[in-house]
Amino acid sequence: MRKPSQAELPPGLVIAAVTDLLGVAPGGWEPRAGGHTQAGKARATLADGSRVFVKWAAAGIEAALLDEIRVLSAVRGPFLPHVLAWSEDPAVLIMEDLTAAIWPPPFPGDVGSLWEALEAKAAIVPPGGLPRLEEWPGSEHRWRRLAADPRAFLDLGVVTETWLGTHIDDLAAAEESVALAGTQLVHNDVFSGNMAFLGDRAILVDWATAAVGNAYLDTAMAVLSLRSDGGPLVRLGFPDEAGFAALLAGHDALEAPAPLPSWAHPDSTMRAEQLGDLRHALAWAAECLGIPPPDGPTALGPV
Repeated sequence: MRKPSQAELPPGLVIAAVTDLLGVAPGGWEPRAGGHTQAGKARATLADGSRVFVKWAAAGIEAALLDEIRVLSAVRGPFLPHVLAWSEDPAVLIMEDLTAAIWPPPFPGDVGSLWEALEAKAAIVPPGGLPRLEEWPGSEHRWRRLAADPRAFLDLGVVTETWLGTHIDDLAAAEESVALAGTQLVHNDVFSGNMAFLGDRAILVDWATAAVGNAYLDTAMAVLSLRSDGGPLVRLGFPDEAGFAALLAGHDALEAPAPLPSWAHPDSTMRAEQLGDLRHALAWAAECLGIPPPDGPTALGPV
Protein backbone atom coordinates (compact mmCIF):
# COMPACT_ATOMS: atom_id res chain seq x y z
CA MET A 1 0.00 0.00 0.00
CA ARG A 2 1.31 3.45 -0.92
CA LYS A 3 2.22 5.63 2.03
CA PRO A 4 0.04 8.76 2.00
CA SER A 5 1.72 12.06 1.30
CA GLN A 6 1.67 14.79 3.87
CA ALA A 7 -0.97 16.60 1.82
CA GLU A 8 -3.28 13.62 2.39
CA LEU A 9 -2.96 13.60 6.19
CA PRO A 10 -5.96 14.82 8.23
CA PRO A 11 -5.65 18.61 8.45
CA GLY A 12 -7.21 19.02 11.89
CA LEU A 13 -3.95 19.56 13.78
CA VAL A 14 -2.67 21.93 11.09
CA ILE A 15 -5.88 23.98 11.14
CA ALA A 16 -5.60 24.21 14.92
CA ALA A 17 -2.02 25.47 14.58
CA VAL A 18 -3.08 28.02 11.96
CA THR A 19 -5.87 29.21 14.25
CA ASP A 20 -3.40 29.68 17.10
CA LEU A 21 -0.93 31.54 14.90
CA LEU A 22 -3.46 33.89 13.26
CA GLY A 23 -5.89 34.18 16.14
CA VAL A 24 -8.79 33.22 13.89
CA ALA A 25 -10.04 29.92 12.51
CA PRO A 26 -9.96 29.50 8.72
CA GLY A 27 -13.40 29.58 7.15
CA GLY A 28 -12.27 27.52 4.17
CA TRP A 29 -9.55 24.96 3.58
CA GLU A 30 -8.41 23.79 0.12
CA PRO A 31 -5.60 21.20 -0.06
CA ARG A 32 -3.18 22.05 -2.85
CA ALA A 33 -1.20 19.61 -4.97
CA GLY A 34 1.80 20.08 -7.21
CA GLY A 35 5.53 20.23 -6.80
CA HIS A 36 7.98 17.53 -5.78
CA THR A 37 7.72 17.78 -2.04
CA GLN A 38 6.57 15.82 0.97
CA ALA A 39 5.20 18.90 2.69
CA GLY A 40 1.48 19.44 3.02
CA LYS A 41 0.02 22.51 1.33
CA ALA A 42 -3.36 24.24 1.48
CA ARG A 43 -5.03 27.53 0.75
CA ALA A 44 -7.03 28.84 3.69
CA THR A 45 -9.80 31.43 3.48
CA LEU A 46 -10.09 33.76 6.46
CA ALA A 47 -13.20 35.38 7.92
CA ASP A 48 -12.65 38.63 5.99
CA GLY A 49 -12.50 36.70 2.69
CA SER A 50 -8.73 37.02 2.29
CA ARG A 51 -6.68 33.93 1.55
CA VAL A 52 -3.35 32.65 2.80
CA PHE A 53 -1.11 29.79 1.77
CA VAL A 54 -0.21 27.21 4.43
CA LYS A 55 2.66 24.74 4.32
CA TRP A 56 3.37 22.13 6.99
CA ALA A 57 5.45 19.07 7.78
CA ALA A 58 4.63 16.11 9.98
CA ALA A 59 7.03 14.11 12.16
CA GLY A 60 10.11 12.84 10.37
CA ILE A 61 10.33 15.42 7.59
CA GLU A 62 10.52 18.68 9.52
CA ALA A 63 14.14 19.52 8.66
CA ALA A 64 13.52 20.85 5.15
CA LEU A 65 10.58 23.03 6.20
CA LEU A 66 12.51 24.30 9.20
CA ASP A 67 15.28 25.42 6.84
CA GLU A 68 12.65 27.24 4.78
CA ILE A 69 11.27 28.87 7.92
CA ARG A 70 14.82 29.85 8.89
CA VAL A 71 15.15 31.81 5.63
CA LEU A 72 11.68 33.31 5.38
CA SER A 73 11.54 34.39 9.02
CA ALA A 74 14.91 36.16 8.83
CA VAL A 75 15.19 37.55 5.29
CA ARG A 76 13.09 40.29 3.74
CA GLY A 77 12.85 41.30 0.11
CA PRO A 78 10.40 41.57 -2.80
CA PHE A 79 11.79 38.29 -4.18
CA LEU A 80 10.29 36.41 -1.21
CA PRO A 81 6.66 35.61 -0.46
CA HIS A 82 5.30 37.73 2.38
CA VAL A 83 5.24 35.67 5.58
CA LEU A 84 2.36 36.15 8.00
CA ALA A 85 3.26 33.67 10.73
CA TRP A 86 5.16 30.49 11.43
CA SER A 87 5.87 27.94 14.12
CA GLU A 88 8.64 25.39 14.49
CA ASP A 89 6.73 22.85 16.59
CA PRO A 90 4.65 21.92 14.74
CA ALA A 91 6.47 23.09 11.61
CA VAL A 92 3.89 25.36 9.97
CA LEU A 93 4.44 28.30 7.61
CA ILE A 94 1.72 30.79 6.63
CA MET A 95 2.39 33.03 3.63
CA GLU A 96 0.66 35.31 1.18
CA ASP A 97 -1.56 33.57 -1.37
CA LEU A 98 0.02 33.86 -4.81
CA THR A 99 -2.84 32.34 -6.80
CA ALA A 100 -3.14 35.56 -8.84
CA ALA A 101 0.51 35.44 -9.89
CA ILE A 102 1.82 34.12 -13.21
CA TRP A 103 3.25 30.65 -12.65
CA PRO A 104 5.31 29.58 -15.66
CA PRO A 105 5.25 28.03 -18.08
CA PRO A 106 4.52 30.03 -20.05
CA PHE A 107 6.89 32.75 -18.92
CA PRO A 108 5.98 36.41 -19.28
CA GLY A 109 7.63 38.09 -22.25
CA ASP A 110 9.83 40.20 -19.99
CA VAL A 111 11.67 38.28 -17.29
CA GLY A 112 13.88 41.16 -16.20
CA SER A 113 12.38 41.02 -12.73
CA LEU A 114 13.78 37.48 -12.36
CA TRP A 115 17.36 38.69 -12.81
CA GLU A 116 16.66 41.58 -10.44
CA ALA A 117 15.34 39.11 -7.87
CA LEU A 118 18.41 36.89 -8.17
CA GLU A 119 20.72 39.88 -7.85
CA ALA A 120 18.88 41.12 -4.76
CA LYS A 121 18.95 37.65 -3.22
CA ALA A 122 22.69 37.29 -3.77
CA ALA A 123 23.27 40.54 -1.84
CA ILE A 124 21.48 39.23 1.27
CA VAL A 125 23.49 38.02 4.26
CA PRO A 126 22.35 34.39 4.71
CA PRO A 127 20.76 33.46 8.03
CA GLY A 128 22.76 31.18 10.28
CA GLY A 129 22.34 27.43 10.32
CA LEU A 130 22.02 26.80 6.57
CA PRO A 131 24.12 24.03 4.99
CA ARG A 132 27.14 24.81 2.86
CA LEU A 133 26.48 24.34 -0.84
CA GLU A 134 29.76 22.53 -1.43
CA GLU A 135 28.82 19.99 1.26
CA TRP A 136 25.49 19.15 -0.36
CA PRO A 137 25.30 15.36 -0.91
CA GLY A 138 26.47 14.33 -4.38
CA SER A 139 27.56 17.84 -5.32
CA GLU A 140 30.89 16.86 -6.89
CA HIS A 141 32.35 14.84 -9.77
CA ARG A 142 29.06 13.93 -11.40
CA TRP A 143 30.57 13.24 -14.81
CA ARG A 144 33.43 11.23 -13.30
CA ARG A 145 30.87 9.09 -11.46
CA LEU A 146 28.82 8.66 -14.61
CA ALA A 147 31.92 7.61 -16.58
CA ALA A 148 32.29 4.62 -14.27
CA ASP A 149 28.83 3.31 -15.20
CA PRO A 150 27.26 5.18 -18.14
CA ARG A 151 24.74 2.57 -19.34
CA ALA A 152 21.59 3.98 -17.68
CA PHE A 153 22.44 7.45 -19.02
CA LEU A 154 23.15 6.17 -22.52
CA ASP A 155 19.85 4.28 -22.53
CA LEU A 156 18.08 7.66 -22.40
CA GLY A 157 19.21 8.21 -26.01
CA VAL A 158 20.35 11.82 -25.52
CA VAL A 159 23.90 11.08 -26.74
CA THR A 160 25.59 8.20 -28.49
CA GLU A 161 28.32 6.18 -26.83
CA THR A 162 30.84 7.67 -29.28
CA TRP A 163 29.84 11.24 -28.41
CA LEU A 164 30.07 10.53 -24.70
CA GLY A 165 33.46 8.85 -24.97
CA THR A 166 34.81 11.77 -26.99
CA HIS A 167 33.48 14.60 -24.82
CA ILE A 168 32.98 13.33 -21.28
CA ASP A 169 36.40 14.62 -20.22
CA ASP A 170 35.44 18.09 -21.48
CA LEU A 171 32.23 17.98 -19.44
CA ALA A 172 34.00 16.68 -16.35
CA ALA A 173 36.70 19.34 -16.54
CA ALA A 174 34.11 22.09 -17.00
CA GLU A 175 32.05 20.86 -14.05
CA GLU A 176 35.13 20.67 -11.83
CA SER A 177 36.08 24.26 -12.70
CA VAL A 178 33.05 25.50 -10.74
CA ALA A 179 33.61 26.70 -7.19
CA LEU A 180 30.40 26.03 -5.24
CA ALA A 181 31.80 27.49 -2.03
CA GLY A 182 30.86 31.07 -1.25
CA THR A 183 29.14 33.37 1.21
CA GLN A 184 25.89 34.14 -0.60
CA LEU A 185 22.33 32.99 -0.05
CA VAL A 186 21.53 30.23 -2.57
CA HIS A 187 17.97 29.08 -3.23
CA ASN A 188 19.33 25.85 -4.75
CA ASP A 189 16.12 24.83 -6.56
CA VAL A 190 15.36 27.60 -9.04
CA PHE A 191 13.06 26.24 -11.73
CA SER A 192 9.75 27.31 -13.24
CA GLY A 193 7.66 25.60 -10.56
CA ASN A 194 9.34 27.69 -7.88
CA MET A 195 8.94 31.05 -9.65
CA ALA A 196 5.96 33.38 -9.58
CA PHE A 197 5.59 36.73 -11.36
CA LEU A 198 3.28 39.23 -9.68
CA GLY A 199 3.25 42.81 -10.93
CA ASP A 200 6.87 43.99 -10.93
CA ARG A 201 7.99 41.19 -8.60
CA ALA A 202 9.60 37.88 -9.42
CA ILE A 203 9.09 35.71 -6.36
CA LEU A 204 11.04 32.59 -5.46
CA VAL A 205 9.14 30.03 -3.40
CA ASP A 206 10.05 26.73 -1.71
CA TRP A 207 13.28 27.50 0.14
CA ALA A 208 13.57 24.01 1.66
CA THR A 209 16.98 23.36 0.04
CA ALA A 210 18.48 26.81 0.70
CA ALA A 211 22.22 26.90 1.29
CA VAL A 212 25.22 29.21 1.57
CA GLY A 213 27.58 29.28 -1.38
CA ASN A 214 28.06 30.59 -4.92
CA ALA A 215 24.83 32.28 -5.97
CA TYR A 216 25.62 31.89 -9.67
CA LEU A 217 24.22 28.38 -9.28
CA ASP A 218 20.77 29.98 -9.01
CA THR A 219 21.47 32.06 -12.12
CA ALA A 220 22.41 28.91 -14.03
CA MET A 221 19.30 27.10 -12.85
CA ALA A 222 17.15 30.03 -13.97
CA VAL A 223 18.74 30.08 -17.43
CA LEU A 224 18.18 26.33 -17.78
CA SER A 225 14.55 26.66 -16.71
CA LEU A 226 13.95 29.31 -19.35
CA ARG A 227 15.51 27.06 -21.97
CA SER A 228 13.59 23.98 -20.85
CA ASP A 229 10.18 25.61 -20.47
CA GLY A 230 10.04 27.87 -23.49
CA GLY A 231 11.05 31.14 -21.89
CA PRO A 232 12.97 33.94 -23.60
CA LEU A 233 16.38 32.71 -24.78
CA VAL A 234 18.89 34.70 -22.75
CA ARG A 235 22.67 34.81 -23.03
CA LEU A 236 23.90 36.39 -19.82
CA GLY A 237 27.54 35.39 -20.06
CA PHE A 238 27.86 35.06 -16.28
CA PRO A 239 31.10 33.76 -14.72
CA ASP A 240 31.90 30.10 -15.47
CA GLU A 241 28.71 29.63 -17.48
CA ALA A 242 30.14 26.57 -19.23
CA GLY A 243 31.01 24.96 -15.92
CA PHE A 244 27.57 25.51 -14.46
CA ALA A 245 25.90 24.20 -17.63
CA ALA A 246 28.03 21.05 -17.41
CA LEU A 247 27.33 20.71 -13.69
CA LEU A 248 23.56 20.90 -14.19
CA ALA A 249 23.76 18.48 -17.11
CA GLY A 250 25.73 16.06 -14.97
CA HIS A 251 23.15 16.28 -12.19
CA ASP A 252 20.30 15.44 -14.57
CA ALA A 253 22.35 12.76 -16.33
CA LEU A 254 22.56 10.89 -13.02
CA GLU A 255 19.03 11.65 -11.81
CA ALA A 256 16.87 11.27 -14.92
CA PRO A 257 17.41 7.49 -15.38
CA ALA A 258 17.21 6.69 -11.65
CA PRO A 259 14.12 5.15 -10.03
CA LEU A 260 11.76 7.55 -8.30
CA PRO A 261 12.62 8.12 -4.64
CA SER A 262 10.45 6.24 -2.17
CA TRP A 263 8.65 9.41 -1.07
CA ALA A 264 7.55 10.43 -4.58
CA HIS A 265 4.03 9.76 -5.82
CA PRO A 266 3.97 6.95 -8.43
CA ASP A 267 2.54 9.42 -10.96
CA SER A 268 5.32 11.94 -10.33
CA THR A 269 6.68 13.66 -13.44
CA MET A 270 9.99 14.45 -11.76
CA ARG A 271 12.14 12.10 -13.86
CA ALA A 272 10.48 13.21 -17.11
CA GLU A 273 11.15 16.84 -16.20
CA GLN A 274 14.77 16.01 -15.39
CA LEU A 275 15.12 14.32 -18.78
CA GLY A 276 13.83 17.47 -20.45
CA ASP A 277 16.28 19.57 -18.45
CA LEU A 278 19.09 17.18 -19.37
CA ARG A 279 18.48 17.62 -23.09
CA HIS A 280 18.64 21.40 -22.77
CA ALA A 281 21.53 21.46 -20.31
CA LEU A 282 23.69 19.25 -22.52
CA ALA A 283 22.96 21.38 -25.58
CA TRP A 284 23.79 24.50 -23.57
CA ALA A 285 27.03 23.01 -22.24
CA ALA A 286 28.06 21.98 -25.75
CA GLU A 287 27.43 25.53 -27.01
CA CYS A 288 29.54 27.02 -24.24
CA LEU A 289 32.37 24.51 -24.64
CA GLY A 290 32.45 24.68 -28.43
CA ILE A 291 31.94 20.95 -28.87
CA PRO A 292 29.46 19.24 -31.23
CA PRO A 293 25.87 19.12 -29.98
CA PRO A 294 24.52 15.92 -28.44
CA ASP A 295 23.79 13.43 -31.21
CA GLY A 296 21.44 10.82 -29.72
CA PRO A 297 17.97 10.04 -31.11
CA THR A 298 16.28 11.96 -28.27
CA ALA A 299 18.72 14.89 -28.31
CA LEU A 300 17.45 18.44 -28.59
CA GLY A 301 17.20 19.72 -32.14
CA PRO A 302 18.73 23.01 -33.32
CA VAL A 303 17.73 26.01 -31.16
